[in-house]
Amino acid sequence: MTLEEEIAEAQLYTAAPPKNESNTCDWVILPLLQAIYPKRDIESRIADNGGKYPDYTVLPGSDFKWYVEAKAWNVPLEDSHAQQALNYANHNGKRFVVLTNGQTWRLYDNTVLGLITDKLITSVTLLDTGALTTFLTALSKTEVLSGGLERYVEQLSETKKQEALERRQQAEGEAEARRSKERQAELITLLHAMLPVQLGDAESGIIELITLYLSEIEEFKGIKAEMVTRWFREIFSPSPQSREVPSVSIEKRMPPPMFSVVNGDRTLNLRDMQSIPINGKKQKPIVLHLPDGTHIGISSWVGFAEQAVRWLLRQPRPLPIPFESGSRERWFLNHIPKHKRDDSRALFKTISVPGTTAYMDDDRSGQQFLQDIHALCLAVGVPPEGFRITFRA
Repeated sequence: MTLEEEIAEAQLYTAAPPKNESNTCDWVILPLLQAIYPKRDIESRIADNGGKYPDYTVLPGSDFKWYVEAKAWNVPLEDSHAQQALNYANHNGKRFVVLTNGQTWRLYDNTVLGLITDKLITSVTLLDTGALTTFLTALSKTEVLSGGLERYVEQLSETKKQEALERRQQAEGEAEARRSKERQAELITLLHAMLPVQLGDAESGIIELITLYLSEIEEFKGIKAEMVTRWFREIFSPSPQSREVPSVSIEKRMPPPMFSVVNGDRTLNLRDMQSIPINGKKQKPIVLHLPDGTHIGISSWVGFAEQAVRWLLRQPRPLPIPFESGSRERWFLNHIPKHKRDDSRALFKTISVPGTTAYMDDDRSGQQFLQDIHALCLAVGVPPEGFRITFRA
């Protein structure tokens, strides 16, 4: 029978497996070896002077001999099973050992330094006809005597090294991408913490540079740093997020906050504000004090709601999105910029933090925003009194 025919014959035993190691050797292993060697080139359990022997010695009495360690069909192969045969090969100055249970065939190279796992060159299965044919052909008498087995091993070793290199490069690339992403998030956090403070201080270096740049444009001759600061504070109302940056270190480096509190301003917590009427046009919020002790300059009730939602999104407990609060037709928060029902007036503010993005309904009154954030706090178990708002009448 040809090698391919013997492999096909051996594959039939997957339906009725050999019961023990002896049957595995007689029915599967030995017939496959005899398909690539004459019977006289295969010796079974021939002991050396030390009384040790492998299950099979192939090409005995020659410089090209190699050894087979056999296991029963149902025994899962482990590298340690090859240890005895490798020791035997090492004692006799030989290079190659095959470990097999009939279903899996492993080739070990005793010249490779290191652990047994390092000596494993390749592993193929009985059901992979193409791979097993190539494997056994490389072990055939013609190939062994002509140096084909060494070339086969060299090619596999190079492929193994290349795959290991590619895996290492991929792992390094993924690690670098993670570090880059973490650094970007760190920089964004720092910008959130530092820029609003700088943009709100007429004596900061950033405002000085912006003022200098604008003053060189004809239309902006005579512009003052205070005017630039007021523009940033009242028009853009930056969205700082200083919670993730240690507040002590920021305060040591940064100028005073961008907002100021004057006599007549009131500060109430979110729970207490549920009981007082708010006129969104006359009563303007100027500072939001967050539960973690940080505070943010704001200039509108939309800005208050945005910063409160942003802070809540960063907490460990996820928000119940979509979230409707007081309206049964319109979402207050959603994962997409859509309401429960089509609404041509729908206005949404996009609020993004690392890992998630939410869309907040922008078309609400100051009183509604206060109620929405209060309801959201209760829904996630955050005490509403942790949020305090300083507002100006």
